[in-house]
Amino acid sequence: MQEREHGHDDVRQSKGVPGYMPERAVTRYELAATLFQLLTHVEAAYAQPKRVMREVKPGRKANLTPNVSKVKRYSDVPALHWASAGIAGLGARGIVAVVSGKFEGEKTVSGDELALWLEGMAGWVEGRPASAKSLKELVRAGYLPQTDPLLKKTTKPVSAQEVITIAAAVLTRAQEKITTAAADSRFGK
Repeated sequence: MQEREHGHDDVRQSKGVPGYMPERAVTRYELAATLFQLLTHVEAAYAQPKRVMREVKPGRKANLTPNVSKVKRYSDVPALHWASAGIAGLGARGIVAVVSGKFEGEKTVSGDELALWLEGMAGWVEGRPASAKSLKELVRAGYLPQTDPLLKKTTKPVSAQEVITIAAAVLTRAQEKITTAAADSRFGK
């Protein structure tokens, strides 16, 4: 079975890459690959104590150890598919926005579906279970401003540019929620 040509592996790639179209709707495959790459960068930063300038607030746990037993296998994702590592990596972290037996990777991601994925990512970074089920809940939890234009796209497909902008905002806010400035760091008081 031949796989369909895709425009980009994940939505973070730059404008200089042929085929990258930031206004194009993002598929589940692309979103899984993107979020997995973002999380691996976060985990790598936390694994390097000399580079981490903030420490975890008291009462918070570091939840950066994937659990391979949580990985869900989807019948429509071949083991050698270009996005299978991202899908498995998110599954090992408990970030699963697709609950049916099929992943349907070519399906575009809507605003509320994106919220499920991003809440899962924030929950993983913060060391808590995910709870938000919509963009409005992400606003109530303080991850997005009430004026975010993505709130008008709850059932509409989101673009690559919207995904990376909102993912960066949610990831930044999640890290702020778990960290405090170390006294000897540039973030100190």
